[in-house]
Amino acid sequence: MVPMKTEDTIMAEYLLNGGKMLSKTCKDCGAPLFETKDGVCCVVCRELGAPGTTTPESEGESPSRTTENEPEQPKQPERLHAGPCSEEVAEEIEKAIVALCRRVPTESRAEDCYLLMKGIRKGVQALRDL
Repeated sequence: MVPMKTEDTIMAEYLLNGGKMLSKTCKDCGAPLFETKDGVCCVVCRELGAPGTTTPESEGESPSRTTENEPEQPKQPERLHAGPCSEEVAEEIEKAIVALCRRVPTESRAEDCYLLMKGIRKGVQALRDL
């Protein structure tokens, strides 16, 4: 029996193989989206066969790409606490996630990549919990 890959292991493999982690997250599983040679997708959903494998690029034309100023950003979930304080906190968490994402490709040890990926996952969860 083949052991199941964890989400962090899947993401680390894509990073080590040249994939670029984006600051956007999958609407289905919450994992960071990746830019690969095939386009932008959720590598976790792709590997585990979950629903987040389709992207605007793979579905054909995407009307939002031509009408929005920031066409690549998925819709953010509505936050429970929509006050200015929670927006500021969310922005800081997003900055921390992006900083961790930028560090991952520079790490040479898989263990360090794994720890950074765990931090990214916790940051994404914190954003969801706001």
